[in-house]
Amino acid sequence: MDQVSTGIKGLDEMLGGGFPEGRIILVCGGPGAGKTIFSIQFLMEAAKNGTRGIYLTLEEPITLVKQNLASFNWNLEEYEKKGLLKTIDYSKTAFKEGYSNCLDKGYSFLVRMITDVEDIEGKYLVIDPISSVTIHHTSASRKRYGIAMMFKMLRDTKCTCIVTSEVSPKTIDLNMKKYLADGVVCLDKSFKDFELIKSIWIEKMRGLKYDEQLRPYDITDEGLIVYHRESFKKFV
Repeated sequence: MDQVSTGIKGLDEMLGGGFPEGRIILVCGGPGAGKTIFSIQFLMEAAKNGTRGIYLTLEEPITLVKQNLASFNWNLEEYEKKGLLKTIDYSKTAFKEGYSNCLDKGYSFLVRMITDVEDIEGKYLVIDPISSVTIHHTSASRKRYGIAMMFKMLRDTKCTCIVTSEVSPKTIDLNMKKYLADGVVCLDKSFKDFELIKSIWIEKMRGLKYDEQLRPYDITDEGLIVYHRESFKKFV
């Protein structure tokens, strides 16, 4: 199976080379765990190597996303001008339409994204986050159908996709995404003796042999770094 780099030092080593090409990877974690940093880093490293990608935000305005990432010296505008990166801000439109109607409308934000993929011949996609897309569907079967339909549309692009999801009390929704995604990477923050501990683990990755152990990670000026050789016990 062909693999593509995650763009994250240490994570490629855990995966034996990177994400499986053309698959959907779910990155989940709580607030501040680094989900957006993870996904942008994935696209930026690809752009540096000449591979085109698209980032779509469903909740936070793209202007704020760029401001929040300014400290990483990732010049998104430079790669946008070169045609290697396209950012789509669907936050205002999505809230205006109402997520409860997304399923009935056929996920118009995905239709737009797929059109942009074709226009720029993109290979990588990021949707950040998808947590709110199905939150208003009261039926579990409707939630699952909605997620499955969305993932099918993504697979049809033949792109390698990252979708982020917030960890929430609605575990049934998160579990559905985990079952339907091809791979799941989890980010976690916790405290041990008043010290903040960040941990990452690969919950599943279809078609690959991978490191199943919990590993420490950090967020630096260069983005996420995974300490793939370190035992997590050393950090707790």
